[in-house]
This record gives sequence, structure tokens and C-alpha cells, in this order.
Amino acid sequence: MEQRTAEERIGELRAEIDRIDAELVALFERRMDTARAIGCIKRENNMGIKNEYREMEVKANCRANCKNNSYLTYAESMMKCIMGACRGIQNADAPEYDDPWKYKYLELDPSKFL
Repeated sequence: MEQRTAEERIGELRAEIDRIDAELVALFERRMDTARAIGCIKRENNMGIKNEYREMEVKANCRANCKNNSYLTYAESMMKCIMGACRGIQNADAPEYDDPWKYKYLELDPSKFL
């Protein structure tokens, strides 16, 4: 029986992370498209973008769907970021809107993370 090295095992796990990340990005794009459509309806009906009650529902859903309690804080943090991005995209089609998200990461140098 052949033993794999730690590097080989890590490589296999990282390949799995890459596949998961591709799925996450596809789901994120779907969520953003849906949030953008909601933003259009809100603007057409002069409704505010932020809805505290809905955000509480999303957080409660996150807690209910997270099966591993040791991941709960991380899952809630992820949803907080996603909701912020969705609020931003709901404003994106407003003519006067200057999206702060586009500036947030301009200063980051990706090479620092390699």
C-alpha cells in the first residue's frame, strides 16, 4: 500500500476546496442577481433598501441551517458580509449611487497574500 505524503494529501484537499469555491461563487452570483432584482422593485416602489426584520430572519436561518455549532460564528460572519454586498448591489442601478464596495479592495495588493 502506497503512503501519500502530507503535501499530496494537502494538494487533494485544496483541489476539493477549489471545487467548493467554484460552487460558492456560482451561488453567490445567483444571490446577488436575486438581490439586485429585489432592489429594482424596492426603488420602483420607493421602499428603503435596508430591512432590519429581514436581516434578522436571514441570521436566524443561518443559525438554523448551520449543523456544526463550532462553525456558527463563522457562518454568521459570512452571512453578514453577504448581506452587506447584497445591500450594495440593491443600490447599484440607482443613477446617483457610487458603490463603496468597488473602492474597498482597490488598495489590496494580492501578491501580499501569496
